[in-house]
Amino acid sequence: MAITVYSQRFQREIDIEQLLSLLGHDFGLIKTKNKILSKLEKDEICQDVLCPICRSKGDGGKIVLAPTLQQVHFKFDVHEYFCDDNKSQQKKGQKGRDVDFGKDRSNETKIIRELVTKGIEQKIISQQIISDMRKYFYEAKVKYQYKMDISIDALQWFYHLKCSKRKSLNISNIKLKFNPLHAQLPDFDWRLAAEIFFINENHNLIEMANDCYWEDPPKTFNKIQKIIKNTQDSLVFDVKELEIPYRNTIKLSDFIVYNLAIKNSQGWHLTNSNIVLAFAALLLYISNWDIESAILKLINIVKSPNVTDRNSGNVIGLNPFYDFEVWASISKIREVAKASKKGFDYNAQIKTIEEQLKNESKQ
Repeated sequence: MAITVYSQRFQREIDIEQLLSLLGHDFGLIKTKNKILSKLEKDEICQDVLCPICRSKGDGGKIVLAPTLQQVHFKFDVHEYFCDDNKSQQKKGQKGRDVDFGKDRSNETKIIRELVTKGIEQKIISQQIISDMRKYFYEAKVKYQYKMDISIDALQWFYHLKCSKRKSLNISNIKLKFNPLHAQLPDFDWRLAAEIFFINENHNLIEMANDCYWEDPPKTFNKIQKIIKNTQDSLVFDVKELEIPYRNTIKLSDFIVYNLAIKNSQGWHLTNSNIVLAFAALLLYISNWDIESAILKLINIVKSPNVTDRNSGNVIGLNPFYDFEVWASISKIREVAKASKKGFDYNAQIKTIEEQLKNESKQ
């Protein structure tokens, strides 16, 4: 469903209630009026509105009024593949996460709603800019798409490479080159010698694999494994092309949290808050992803007069970086897999090296 739509007539993204108001309907009677809109009125709306993300009109659509929902919404029959509102079973790739800036149920949402409302009243941000940002990320997905072609073997190989880095730090003789004479020692450890040889021979691959941080390796491995299985041969997009926007969004989000004292009920700063990330991404988007420029806009918003209409903050934002770290790891796994010329069977390679070293010792 789409709570907001892109109106070709009004050239901006608005929700259905706003659209009906702009078309001259009494705001207080919108929900009632919606039930008795004439077929001509409904057809005119369907011809006017597009999906706010992919700009698809589809084969049609309809206004839906459900009692369980707070807002009237619009249901499009068809979306482009990478659209976040594409709910078809064929769509298995990444999605952004919608954020309702209008909610104020917690300390963080109250603060961000106030900032968003101020920013809109000062014309620093707008629903149109949010719509443009959605389109920017949608177009990035389309541009950098690929078919999921990473095997579970490639994932396991990548994991062995990551573990090899930790192992190399624990082996004091890691740089000691194998000498066939070493085999004359009664308890010579052939497996360890083969692992040391492997680490030295695959130094570049090991460094590549460790260029992404896994806070909880087993948990991350399982999550990536599930994604790879669920998206195999499906279209996804390469998030590494958005690395700078993502890193800057994290930095700005942390800056906002610590300098505006955004904390939870226990007094902990709310880093990685969905709504703060969405607000930070919005500020950076209008600042061409430059942190200092975004901070200046933040300062202007904070220092601006108190809001005159709190309802102007009732807009739907977007956290475009949901699960970004996991997908960045998937991108890195794909890169490492392409650079691995001897296949992905770690144990087989260790065994081959071990046999090679034994043969050298017999010569």
